[in-house]
Amino acid sequence: MNYYQAYGLIIRSELRLDELIAVDEQPYDLELLVNKIPAHIEREVIENQIRGFDASEIWFKVNNIGIFYIKDGQQIIIKPEKEASLIRVKQFIYGRCFAYALLQRNVVVLHGATVNLSGEAVMIVGNSGAGKSTLTSALRQDGHGFICDDVSPINHLFMECLCVTPAFPVQRVHQSTMEEQNYDLTQHEYIEYSEGKRIYLVSTRDHFAKTPIPLKIIVEIQPTEESEVSLEELKGQEKIHTVYRNIFGSRARAKIGLNAEYFKKCTEIAKQIPVYRMKRPHGQYTVDRQKELLYQLLA
Repeated sequence: MNYYQAYGLIIRSELRLDELIAVDEQPYDLELLVNKIPAHIEREVIENQIRGFDASEIWFKVNNIGIFYIKDGQQIIIKPEKEASLIRVKQFIYGRCFAYALLQRNVVVLHGATVNLSGEAVMIVGNSGAGKSTLTSALRQDGHGFICDDVSPINHLFMECLCVTPAFPVQRVHQSTMEEQNYDLTQHEYIEYSEGKRIYLVSTRDHFAKTPIPLKIIVEIQPTEESEVSLEELKGQEKIHTVYRNIFGSRARAKIGLNAEYFKKCTEIAKQIPVYRMKRPHGQYTVDRQKELLYQLLA
């Protein structure tokens, strides 16, 4: 067995997960098993079901990749397709599976990347393709630390403040961003999603947070048809709705139900943490202006 740490959990895994932080054998919070999918899930797959959600079990099937099963926030079981690329399988483990496990543990997880600016966490949220990884990568290249990529859990217990729990030291960066930000493409592993579409895996071990970092602000990126980058603080219902809208796995959360403790945690985030919306021109590379506005805000 292999032991790792990620998202504030100790993980015991039958599968090697080299992208995570390895730790010594110890009591674990979550177990990852291979090819032990429960029979009732196998039957649902045979009946052409592709996903299922209830209070204790979440599962989903990805064509040509495999079946993924998450139970009680304590167990992840995967059954990869024979021809599936291991690196593709692991991306679903690191993203959706861990996010669902945290959800089952009643942890609020936002769909966003988080960087460490002088000991404070700045979380960049938004829809897929909004520009989260582009801005996060640029901030990281300015020398700021890395906390999370795409899945950002908020811890309500550490140091009596809201903190972001570190994920693992890898950022996924689109090829276009790699080229715009002058990365050496030959130095990084990549995933080929389709012809001409590559996602590169950039190690952030040298600047990775090892402990939870206090959350300073949340910034939602929104591509628009406007010609300039803008940044505005959100208030009232719009602020609360923005937090809810960016919950990772909102479909699963809706199916399972929003329990009182989870609702209280979301409300506390909206109450305590400033939330901003950054609008950027669609189809333009404006990351320098985005950084400028962000640095002005934090000065």
